Order: sequence, then structure tokens, then C-alpha cells
Amino acid sequence: MRCAILFLMFCCWPLMATPAFAEEGKPLTLCVVEHNTPFAFYNREHTLIGFDVDMWEAMQLRESFTYQGTDLATALAGLADNRCDMVLSNISVTPERAGRFSFSIPYLHSALGIMVRAGDARISTRKDLNGKVIVVPKGSTAEQYIFATNKGGVVLALENERAIYDALLSGKADAVVRDLPMLQGFARIMGKEKVVVLDDVFAPQTYAYGFAKNRTELRTAVNTALQRMTIDGTINQLYQKWFGVLPLPTE
Repeated sequence: MRCAILFLMFCCWPLMATPAFAEEGKPLTLCVVEHNTPFAFYNREHTLIGFDVDMWEAMQLRESFTYQGTDLATALAGLADNRCDMVLSNISVTPERAGRFSFSIPYLHSALGIMVRAGDARISTRKDLNGKVIVVPKGSTAEQYIFATNKGGVVLALENERAIYDALLSGKADAVVRDLPMLQGFARIMGKEKVVVLDDVFAPQTYAYGFAKNRTELRTAVNTALQRMTIDGTINQLYQKWFGVLPLPTE
């Protein structure tokens, strides 16, 4: 009798361990920040790929879902009115955001970094940014940091990722300041003959996935998956695949 019960529990374990997170008959809505290389972007076949896409697949939650491409501000607003069940993107957890939304455990530790054109020796540390033309993503922690610390010069806050890097490559900006993994990913694509990511990193931050307040079961399942993926090395493997270097250690 005991063996029979154990057999049934073993056979039913996947169903028992994976609750139905979405409403009945409705797939989960995963809001993804598009054109966010290399976290989530479209390849030539217009298929969404990237670090966060691989992260979701590696969680193996076996839930039906749809991707909803958007920008970060719209995605976060979608959590507040339940248009998004989860924001699958590298969200920097700030006190203000933590007060408004629900977050997973941190899955990545990072910082802000600086990218310049290859061969431009005018900027080697953040102190050299003063008086220069700096481009940052609009609404980002990088924008907040530069406006608070930079002296003189011009700050270009742009929404479009291509416009951000084009401003640097065309000479309209002297440097890009944004999250280090994004700079590393772009530099890996462009090559050292085009751009260089400086060694000076600052403003440490952590990334987590965001959830609607009523998606507690989904958040718990994601946290469990993230813990497993940290222990078995999956996150580091995916980081090396998309960024080429390991993430910064926890401070």
C-alpha cells in the first residue's frame, strides 16, 4: 500500500509542484523590454532571443504564456493594473520600485559602466565625464546617477537602444553610461576595434524580475527556480553565453 502511494506521488509530482499560475484558460502575460540587447532582442528571423528568454526557458515552469514586447515604463505600469503577470527583464531594484511592485530574489548583481569609442583616450574614469556629452537610457538608473553627479557638459537621455549607441559611434556623444551587462553585450557584438568598456564601474545594483502583487505563487515558483539555477551554475553559464564574462560578485 505504501509503495502504491509513493508511486502515485512520484507520477503526479510535476503537476503538484507546478501550480496553475495563470487564470483558467488564459496564458501568462510576460512583459519583455524589447530591443534590450543582449537581454531580449529579435534576431534576423524576428524571433525573440536573449539572456532573459533563456532564463525563462531554464526555469522549466511548464506554463502557457505569451510575450508582450514593450518598454520598461509601460511594463512596470502593466504590473500595477495586472496587464502583466511578470516583467521578464533586468529591472534594477530601487527603494521606490520595491514600494510599488513585487520582485523575485535578485538573480544578478551589476553596476553602471562607461563605454567610449575605441582609441578615445579622453575618458578613462567617471571623473572624466564632466564637461562631456553623455548619452544614457531615458528613465534609467544611469540617467538618475549622471544628472546627480555630472558637472557641466550635456546629457542626452534617449529611449531607443539603437539611437543610444548610434550617438556614440557617430561622434554626437563622447560616452555611454548604462548598466554594465548591456555595455558588455554590445561591445562583444561590435568588437574592440569599435568600442571599449572602461574598467571603472560604480553604483552597484541588483536585477530581479517583477510581478503583479497578486501573483505570489508565480513569484514563489520563480524564486525556487532561480535558487536552483544559481546552485547548479545555469545562470553563470547563460551569462557567459550572452555577455562573455562572469557577473560582478555580490558586495
